[in-house]
Amino acid sequence: MFHNVLWAVDPTAPSGPPVALLRALDGEADSHLQATAVLEPFDHLYAAPPAWIDPGLAKWRQHCHSALRKRIRDLLHPIAGHGIRVDYVVAEGYAASVLLADVRRTHRDLVLLRTQSYDGKDGNKIGSLVEELLRRSPVPVCCVRDVNEDYTIRRVLIASDLSDSSLSAFEAGVTIAEERGASVTLVHLLRGWDPSLPSDVSDRLHASAKAALKAWRERQPHMVSLRVPVEEEVLRAANAADGILERARELSTDLIVIASHGWTGIGGVLFGSTARRVVRGADVPVLVTRTPDSAFTGGAS
Repeated sequence: MFHNVLWAVDPTAPSGPPVALLRALDGEADSHLQATAVLEPFDHLYAAPPAWIDPGLAKWRQHCHSALRKRIRDLLHPIAGHGIRVDYVVAEGYAASVLLADVRRTHRDLVLLRTQSYDGKDGNKIGSLVEELLRRSPVPVCCVRDVNEDYTIRRVLIASDLSDSSLSAFEAGVTIAEERGASVTLVHLLRGWDPSLPSDVSDRLHASAKAALKAWRERQPHMVSLRVPVEEEVLRAANAADGILERARELSTDLIVIASHGWTGIGGVLFGSTARRVVRGADVPVLVTRTPDSAFTGGAS
């Protein structure tokens, strides 16, 4: 499904891309991978006249570029020539701006990057770069902590809030599942569900939500006809993100697909927060999709 992928390399701790995940997301095994590391500048280099900059600092910076390029080249060498075309570059600037400019200029269809791992204090973090790309990227962002070499996609969990934006997650998740012969679980969370509700009221809410989910899914008739088993579930959870993560673990899900509205409007804030919390807490890759209406269209700064 994804053939022109940008792999965002952490320049402080460069690592190779999760090849098994990349192949699982590329239905025809003909993808192009661009590995990009961005060295952020010292702020004062922008403010000071060039004549005032220590020549030794410039030489040291060139050495950093050269060493990082060699490191990335070594990391990518094992996957070159195995059905994935690979390029790499070390750029300089502010990471999010450089990566987003590349996405727009080269028409990438996916940004792939690692999230931060457990730090022993505050739990799982996703990092400031991931936060900004989730907010501003015009194309899907796939966040991953780590995958095994034998990673495959057997079950996809798609989260829906019954909005138009969630249709992008449904279409992406079902397409990937069809390409991989995987099953799909489509879940909707009863937002604000309270366990203290009378049982008859709770049951009515659940039945109403199931009918709404079915109607929402049928708004994509061309997706309904695909040869993919789709199980529909309405989950009762006080918190949407926790409910999605718990169900994903129960089902041994290999990929979570969720839409992000960005941070515009009240609905966007709510669902964007859910998407970020899912990325932060997931043990498996999370694909965050965007719709053209919610994609960032501003400048690179």
